[in-house]
Amino acid sequence: MYQIPFSNIEELPVSHSSHIQLLRCLSRAICFEHSHMWQMISQPSDVRLACFFITISCKFSAQGYSPYCFKLAMSRKEIADYLCMANETLSRLVSCFQQRGILSAHGHEYCLLNPTELADIAERNK
Repeated sequence: MYQIPFSNIEELPVSHSSHIQLLRCLSRAICFEHSHMWQMISQPSDVRLACFFITISCKFSAQGYSPYCFKLAMSRKEIADYLCMANETLSRLVSCFQQRGILSAHGHEYCLLNPTELADIAERNK
C-alpha cells in the first residue's frame, strides 16, 4: 500500500473515467482493509501470528528468496498493529514460538525452524 498526499491527487488531470477509476481503487483498498481487520480479530493471536509468518514466507519464496529466513523492515510494533494485537502480546508469542522451536528471532531477522508446526497453528481455527 502506498501513501499519496492528497495535494498530489488534487493535481492529477481530472476526467470522469480517471475519477471513477480512482474511486474504485480506493474502494477496493478500504474493503480489503476492512476484511483484513475482521479476519484478524476473529482469530486467536497465535493463529494470526502463524498466518502472518506463513504469508511472509510465501511472498519471499515467490520473489526467489529463502522462505525460511528473512529480514523484515517492519518493527515489532508495526507487526503487532498490523495483526491487531498489543505489542506485549506479540512479544510473548514470539518468545513462546522461540521456546517451542518454531522460529528464531533476532531484531528484524526471523527464521522459521519448524514450518510444519507453524502451519498446524495457522490451520487450527480455520
